[in-house]
Amino acid sequence: AGMTEAVVVDSAFWNPAALLLTGDAAVLEVEGPFSILFRNVAEEPLEMRYDLRFLDADDFLFDRFIPFGLPVRLDPMESRLESGEFLIRWRQEEVFGLVTTMQIVASVRVAGEGG
Repeated sequence: AGMTEAVVVDSAFWNPAALLLTGDAAVLEVEGPFSILFRNVAEEPLEMRYDLRFLDADDFLFDRFIPFGLPVRLDPMESRLESGEFLIRWRQEEVFGLVTTMQIVASVRVAGEGG
């Protein structure tokens, strides 16, 4: 409660770059880089967990990626670049061109609080 605007995203980038074949002919995998610049606009240190959700043109969630190295600690007024490689999977009958959105979903709390 009260933490909705404590962290802002200054920029975000993702690029589904490589199509990978799997052992299951019905499943495709795509990997690519992501980077997100988070900024703590609060006056206290924060701890944040986030995941990346991939949506199609109809805003249907078809895969979710949880980055390693969580939680992220952000000191007051600190900016931090989080980056890495995501991997998403879907059934081959779905059309890759319909992957239109990467949504960032985060939970934030004051650093050191339990729960």
